Amino acid sequence: MYRDVLIKVKARFDPQYGFSVNIEEIDSSFTLGDLAKRYQQIVERLILEGLIELPTPFDIHNVLVITPANAAGFGDFKRDADILEKSGVCQYVYHKATFQGNMAVASIIGSLVSNLKQWATQSKIPSDLIVIIRGGGSSQRFGLYDYDLAALLCRRSVPIWVGIGHEKDRTILDEVTSCSFDTPSKVIAGIRNVIVEWSQQATDFLHSIKLLSQHQITAYQS
Repeated sequence: MYRDVLIKVKARFDPQYGFSVNIEEIDSSFTLGDLAKRYQQIVERLILEGLIELPTPFDIHNVLVITPANAAGFGDFKRDADILEKSGVCQYVYHKATFQGNMAVASIIGSLVSNLKQWATQSKIPSDLIVIIRGGGSSQRFGLYDYDLAALLCRRSVPIWVGIGHEKDRTILDEVTSCSFDTPSKVIAGIRNVIVEWSQQATDFLHSIKLLSQHQITAYQS
């Protein structure tokens, strides 16, 4: 199979050894057309199979986080997550996976499957949210254009949020998850916002119940 590539070369002529060409740089973005085609094929297949219909979180208390070791932005995520956890608002379980190279897909799938089974066995309480995060960089270097991984995520009954820090391009994970962010810190901000929103709504409902109850009591007394 032939592929077009864009390379930067330096030509050199040596009186003794003759003419030579040295490759100095390869522009991987030049082959992005192949990735875009693969991306579109996966999305179309998932739509055809009726899989891209993911739930949104009703409540966030138990969160499973899948991330590479030493991921950029993970410190920001965990710092704010620790604050929520110490406040008793929600709890987090962290598991590592490889996000780069040929083993990325198998590593993420393995981590998801094994840890969801472990969670269900030990806690008996399903996770409310699955979070997949990693730091910045171009997604062309990451093996995240895979149908099996996308289908696995789509078949989960648990909402999935993704914070795959990248440049301008999207990965298939951004397409098939309930909500996608461009940095891990924005994911934890989103979690905090949902918790605040539902807490405020619960407070409003309680206030409404009290008012309605008081009106009923007053009516009966009359």
